Amino acid sequence: MPHDLLNSGSFLLKTTPQTKHPSKEELDELLLASKAVLSMTDFQSCARKIFDSCCRVTGATSGYVALLDDAGEENEVLFLESGGRSCTVDPELPMVIRGLRALAYSSGASVYDNNFNNSEWMQHMPQGHVQLDNVLFAPLNIDQQTVGIIGIANKDGNFSERDAKLSTTFGEFAAIALKNSQYLEGMKQSFEKQLSLEKQLQHATKMQAMGVLSASIAHEFNNPLAGITNIIHGIKNRAVYDEEDAELIDMAIRECARLKDLIGSLHDFNRPSSGTFAQMDVHSTIRGLLVLCNHLFNTKKLSVTTHFQPGLPHVHAVADQIKQVLLNLLNNAVDACSFYGTIIIKTGTTDGHVFIDITDDGKGMDAETVQRIFDPFFTTRAEVKGIGLGLSVSYGIIRRHQGKIVVESEPQKGSTFRILLPRRRTNETQKEDTGGR
Repeated sequence: MPHDLLNSGSFLLKTTPQTKHPSKEELDELLLASKAVLSMTDFQSCARKIFDSCCRVTGATSGYVALLDDAGEENEVLFLESGGRSCTVDPELPMVIRGLRALAYSSGASVYDNNFNNSEWMQHMPQGHVQLDNVLFAPLNIDQQTVGIIGIANKDGNFSERDAKLSTTFGEFAAIALKNSQYLEGMKQSFEKQLSLEKQLQHATKMQAMGVLSASIAHEFNNPLAGITNIIHGIKNRAVYDEEDAELIDMAIRECARLKDLIGSLHDFNRPSSGTFAQMDVHSTIRGLLVLCNHLFNTKKLSVTTHFQPGLPHVHAVADQIKQVLLNLLNNAVDACSFYGTIIIKTGTTDGHVFIDITDDGKGMDAETVQRIFDPFFTTRAEVKGIGLGLSVSYGIIRRHQGKIVVESEPQKGSTFRILLPRRRTNETQKEDTGGR
């Protein structure tokens, strides 16, 4: 380190050999610090134990432990010890990396100043900061990079090079603890992701089994339903009945037709995806899904309204994949709504795209949630109700269709999800999406 970076009262730790053997007190504190690392439950509590040992062995009474923020420009203080001196600085506020601590970061070595009150570093001190007679900064180095710092201050007397070397050792303990905590956090996230994937696989397997079962039931219902419909038509054509009976017969015929539509929707929905792009009637697709979701709407007494643009152009799409996206959005809308809520489905065209809006008057989302809503495994639902893959999968499907999903939402004012699908897709993307077929 060039000498002109240090003022006359500051010292950078030298690399001369340590000749004096550690005292019993020093060994005891080093042992306590090592035990803290080995028995660590969380990094902050471990860092506090290491800091306390460092203060006891050096005689410091004030200080803190801080980590470098992601941008590498500020300290984020884990805790601050004033040592009984007046301090009105908010420890939650980040510390800009400057002054003497910047020297510790840039050099990766311990640095101290025994005349801090008269040093050039005083100009960087914020108002209300604890009075500092002397200071020492020891870095936390991981993989040859300084990621944090132990700052100690206000020793009765002067800090020595031995204090700097001991503080460097405590900094190494803290760095090991930090690296261990990062590793454990990574393991935890990996484990949680694996559990989520297993749950998703279980859910997919269950849905596949339900799909096979519902398709089988739908097939078995077709023949009896056709027979019942023919019988009712026969009765209508041959029997003599009054006006009230005629109304009941017409109602029975309409219900048979509705049941036939429902069975057809079950067949279509559970048919395996071909992955082939073809012309798709958006309105017909939505109507089929609304039949399937009718019971879901009724569970909350929801009002569902459609505003379809007449003559809406067909889109070039994989129909069952678009159904999956729409079903995910409808499920989310139902989940967001309170009892007797409203869902509005609107279609139209804009800038060469067909749009589908699904609007609910539910609980809505704040801006931070909207930013993350399409992230994998992010969910606002309880764990038992979802694991946060529905919107991520939907986003991927629409992207493969050269489209977009955008969302507008405010807390307590509901949400609108808009699907934009191009009326025409480029040949290059068609080949890519269908494997070049």
